[in-house]
Amino acid sequence: MRSRSLVWIVSLTTALVFSTQLISQAGPQSVTSTERRSPVNYARFPLTFERNQGQTDPQVKFVTRGSGYSAFLTSGGIVLSLRPTSLTSTRQPDSRSPKAANTTLQFKLLGAAQNPVIVGEDPQPGRINYFFGRDPAKWQRNVPTYAQVRYKSVYPGIDLVYYGNHQRLEYDFAISPGADPNQIQFQIEGAKQIRIDAAGNLALSTASGTLRFQIPVVYQDLGGVRVPVKGSYVLRDSSHVAFRLASYDSSKTLVIDPVLVYSTYLGGSGNDQPAGIAVDSTGSVYVAGTTDSTDFPLATLGSLPTSTPHVFVAKLDPSGSNLVYADYIGGNSQDFGYAVALDSNKEIFVTGSTASSDFPVVKPYQGSYPGSFNVFLAKISADGSSLLYSTYLGGNGSDVPAGIAIDGLGSVVVAGNTTSTTFPTANA
Repeated sequence: MRSRSLVWIVSLTTALVFSTQLISQAGPQSVTSTERRSPVNYARFPLTFERNQGQTDPQVKFVTRGSGYSAFLTSGGIVLSLRPTSLTSTRQPDSRSPKAANTTLQFKLLGAAQNPVIVGEDPQPGRINYFFGRDPAKWQRNVPTYAQVRYKSVYPGIDLVYYGNHQRLEYDFAISPGADPNQIQFQIEGAKQIRIDAAGNLALSTASGTLRFQIPVVYQDLGGVRVPVKGSYVLRDSSHVAFRLASYDSSKTLVIDPVLVYSTYLGGSGNDQPAGIAVDSTGSVYVAGTTDSTDFPLATLGSLPTSTPHVFVAKLDPSGSNLVYADYIGGNSQDFGYAVALDSNKEIFVTGSTASSDFPVVKPYQGSYPGSFNVFLAKISADGSSLLYSTYLGGNGSDVPAGIAIDGLGSVVVAGNTTSTTFPTANA
């Protein structure tokens, strides 16, 4: 017998009594329609670095995510995880769909300090929150972000500074007067081939595409004037890389500045899919969707699978150029964000589908996982740092929401489709 997909609309007035009471006291709420495709170009936002507060492996000090890659900064170097594929359509989640593995590259500094002092510099206004699993003690709230990260005295007289140029990852070796740049060399693991191309770039061939570090920009500031110094990469062997420099004034500071450029046959930027958008009275923008977040490749976040899609909710300021906060929500399987609504207190309601049996629930209407791809509904505080309400909604089949709205009484209305014969009904 062919299963029939049924359209459903449900108003969770009773389920949200606890989480909407404070809003009702503030007076009538505005209703925000949300299900639109977002044209936001995330590549224009600046690259920032999150301090590791438990959201990834303890070996990681800071983490950043660029177009098609994630970078994990450790005491001994950097690990790059390259994302080879875009997410499948969030409208048809399928846990059986094959996923290509990420490519992992490790860059190990050779002969460097074992435990250099590593600090975040230039604090940014954005904050990151992770709500994964059922245990609130394991949630990470208000993770700070920085514009750059400095490794102090990674070699004698040499600092290493990571920073972003839009979505490009750059790093500088700042060489103090009298320090020896020949100390700097690193080993690369995980590439199929390492070569120096015709333009002098360091090219790393991988299954996900080609990773390039552009020919290094080397310079000195002499009397307020930036004076270039000729520099290039040197392959010591098949996996060891160093720098070759022309003569320079060793009594002045020297800077070596390579630039990471990552490209793939798929464009390298298909792993973040916005699905819903809302705008508040100040012009701030709230975007919800799905992201294929990459866990640190040397370990996993407890039971969380690596390279599995989870829900994100992000707030951008009215200029659209600054990230106010970003939240990640999910559990031990695939989680997809589909639509978002905003109430008059700027608290966020997001809905989607989840296959996670430990999806975080707070004061739920339906606290037990129904057992398939089922709807979730969650409410997030105005500052993004608290999960105020979260519930499953579904039955024994697949349940997919399509839109969400808030009425004048504070009730949340969610609409979508279901193949469940046991979908909860009331006054039907």
